Amino acid sequence: MRQHVDRARALSAGRTALELGLITLAVWLIGAGSHAFTGFPKGYDAAGHLSKAQFILSNWPHISWNYEWYSGQPTFAGSYPPGYHLLLAFITWSTHLSLMTAMNAVSFIATVAVVTGLYTIVRAATGSRPAALLAAGLLLTAPTLWSQTVVLGLYPRFTALAFLAPAVALAIVHARSGGRLPALGVAALMLATLSMHPIVGALGLFLVAALHVLGPVGTIWGRIATAVGFFAGSLTLAAYFYLPMFLGGRSQSAFTNHETSLPWKSLVWTGGGQLAGLSPAILPLSAGLVLVAARLCARPRLSQRDRVRLGTDVVMLLEPDAASPTPVGATPQVVAYFAWHRRRDQVGFPLRVALMFAAVAALFLGYGFVGYLIPRFPLYINGLQPADLLVYPALLLAGSIGLVAGSLTAPATQRWAARRWVSPALVAGVLAAGLVVALAVPLLGRLAKDTWVNDDTVQATRESVFPTAATGQRQYRVAGVSDTMTKWVNQVSDTPQTKGYNDHGALQLDWQVWLEQGLSQSSASAEQRTFLLDWYGVKWVDTDSGSGDAVRQFADPTEFRLLAAATNYATLSSYEYLHPSPILSASNATSVLVLGDKQHYDLVLRALAYAGIDSRRLILVRGPAAVDDVTADELKAFDSVVLYGATVRSAPQVAALLHEYVLRGGGLMMDTADNLPGIRAVAEQPDSPFPSADMRTKVIRGPGWDWITEGDSLTDGADLNAFGAASFAGQNRWEVASANSLRPWAHAVLQSHGLTVVAAGTIGKGTVVWSGIGLPYHVDAFTSQTEGAFLGRLILATTGPPVAEPVTYRAEFVNSEHRRITVDGAAGGVLLKEQSSPNWHATVNGVETPIYLAGPGMMWVPLPAGTPGRVVVAVDYRLSTLERLGYLISILAGLLLLLLFAWPPLWHLTRRLGTQLLFGTSGIPTIDPPTVVEPDAVPPAPVPAAA
Repeated sequence: MRQHVDRARALSAGRTALELGLITLAVWLIGAGSHAFTGFPKGYDAAGHLSKAQFILSNWPHISWNYEWYSGQPTFAGSYPPGYHLLLAFITWSTHLSLMTAMNAVSFIATVAVVTGLYTIVRAATGSRPAALLAAGLLLTAPTLWSQTVVLGLYPRFTALAFLAPAVALAIVHARSGGRLPALGVAALMLATLSMHPIVGALGLFLVAALHVLGPVGTIWGRIATAVGFFAGSLTLAAYFYLPMFLGGRSQSAFTNHETSLPWKSLVWTGGGQLAGLSPAILPLSAGLVLVAARLCARPRLSQRDRVRLGTDVVMLLEPDAASPTPVGATPQVVAYFAWHRRRDQVGFPLRVALMFAAVAALFLGYGFVGYLIPRFPLYINGLQPADLLVYPALLLAGSIGLVAGSLTAPATQRWAARRWVSPALVAGVLAAGLVVALAVPLLGRLAKDTWVNDDTVQATRESVFPTAATGQRQYRVAGVSDTMTKWVNQVSDTPQTKGYNDHGALQLDWQVWLEQGLSQSSASAEQRTFLLDWYGVKWVDTDSGSGDAVRQFADPTEFRLLAAATNYATLSSYEYLHPSPILSASNATSVLVLGDKQHYDLVLRALAYAGIDSRRLILVRGPAAVDDVTADELKAFDSVVLYGATVRSAPQVAALLHEYVLRGGGLMMDTADNLPGIRAVAEQPDSPFPSADMRTKVIRGPGWDWITEGDSLTDGADLNAFGAASFAGQNRWEVASANSLRPWAHAVLQSHGLTVVAAGTIGKGTVVWSGIGLPYHVDAFTSQTEGAFLGRLILATTGPPVAEPVTYRAEFVNSEHRRITVDGAAGGVLLKEQSSPNWHATVNGVETPIYLAGPGMMWVPLPAGTPGRVVVAVDYRLSTLERLGYLISILAGLLLLLLFAWPPLWHLTRRLGTQLLFGTSGIPTIDPPTVVEPDAVPPAPVPAAA
């Protein structure tokens, strides 16, 4: 007998291996027809993923900060988990294969894992081989399965699916029979899924939890406790990434209304000119079989007469026993009820899972189509096109079809399924699906081959125009004007660049957009362009034929030199900027601290850009929004202070602080058109350094300014007639702050319509300039180079003459997370033109020193005045406390999971305590066994109570 059982098991295992082998062969044949797993990896995003994996290989273990992309950004935090790229890097390191070969190998294995994973899901739930093969075949022939890598290059997302599918299969096994090994497998696979992609990880968390809630074993409270355990446990294992993401204040992506809705054609085949689409058989089969599943799950109704005749407890009496015989003399309704009950116990779980899969698929389809119902739907997720997400409905609907088909072959449903309208429909559906599989396989290969976006010719052309001097250095960046010239760069070069692949990780998105528009749009002036090139440390610029007006903007031979050009498949060009400034340097340029919120700081920055006043002349630094939050020691580190949009809490304290700063030689420039009440309170203080104690809001009737100058040097040579109109929103009205009277030490500089709107003066060793025009906003509104230059003149007038002596220093790129610069002689500070982050820390000769945001998101480390001799400044990127806590939680959770697996008593104790923690010892309801009441029995008479 035992030999017979062993032989049957071996035969079953052999058949399973054969079926999985056939699936693997089919995957390879389709992939070979499209070259999906050979040559340069296919898909739009392939080059970006290669670059990220190459970064890990080149910089391990210092990989938390990516200096290459977007002028510096966190490599993973706030964007995508590291799992896929770490996997590629590990395969390449351990096998000495190329990254491209490793990516193709992982792509093939992932495709096999997704399809065989669906096969395993159906087999685990129904035990039906034909149903499992049907589901796998439908998914295999869905174009969207192949579009993920061949066209889109969504490799991390697709690889996450390769872990999700077997995780769901093991969750089904655990929901049916429990066990520590399936539980450990689910936890490990969910950790891998969450480490690959957040969207797939979220889907996996829901599916695993829902499967246990719908499971056939245990009380509902126990199943809910198990579901919560898997949900929370998986997130705890992945806390190293998700704890900072949830609590760190940075979202992975924002909502947008610019994504396009799902093409209707994709429901039955490819649509919208893309490969993404469902198999023609998936939607009709899933719709029909889900209706069958709903019919099988529907509880038959018992009439009141049957309930009275059989007793009200008959349902509860027989529910625990699926094999209970139907009562003799029962009505057809009661017979139907017991037949349904036997079906439910045998196939209810897979049918519930099928309905749940269909419901989740409907949510994804609803996300894709809601744009048709709500024009410009504002809640599409930025970067997640609905067509890109079609693979999830394909997987879930193919699984639903397999689950229902497998349930219809179960013994409890065979008689019910023999009805005239069920069996022929099922046979027809299976034949149709088989025909689709047979016809779609060669078509998929041809479609995929026609739509790939990478080949050797394209790569060779791009590399031929790339500036060779950029590779191997860290002090200058390449500015790519379009994505096609930037997403591939760091797969072949370690040069920093101003763009990259992962824009979700960009720390200062507004300024990044400003940079890209300034380099590509003809509306940007030459001054703005050179301002941005300076602040972003650019020495080379790459353009292509899709770069708009960019080619014409780099034609000035005094500023740019053409290095190379190619026209093989598009017009590609590279230029050298002849006046670059380095990424890491020590500087004696004038440093100005702006006190005000980010919006007002941005206006001052952009106003200076119109005049081209870059970091070589003036380093603009952002300070606190409230003047009260800056200290006297901080002010000493800056040549001047600008107040624009600043708030004031304590006017006497602010007045004393600024007065002392100016007396000792600090400069003060203010524009009080915004937040006049707070500024007026400071101006009214007796020791205020403001030129006027009596400022009032006035409205100028434009469009002319009617300027009156007082012969001051601040207005000498300024073309005031070139100012934009005194008009807000075309209404020929402009609100200003007017100084009705001036302090003895101040004098009027500029008047408009008889109102003093600019004044200046000297207190002690310092110079003060006041403006009531709202000049930074007006400069930006009218994009005026003349006004920007005038604002720069007002600011620089408060700082004194610039330091002419050059600074001697030695800059070192130690690794991607550490910079060091040695300064010989006097310098105002160290300028690091990488994006500022709270994780950066600086020391001066070993003493911790604050880092300020300067320019468009860069970093400035002021040096103490009078620091003698050689100064060593170190700037390090460190994990935040939240990130370190996340890693600690993940490690402890992993150790606890291994302990639970190794020690069974602890496993059982944890399950029991978890249930009690969720619901309380007395919160788990118990159901008393029902009283047996025979249909025709007369209940015994009640016994009289004793006297």
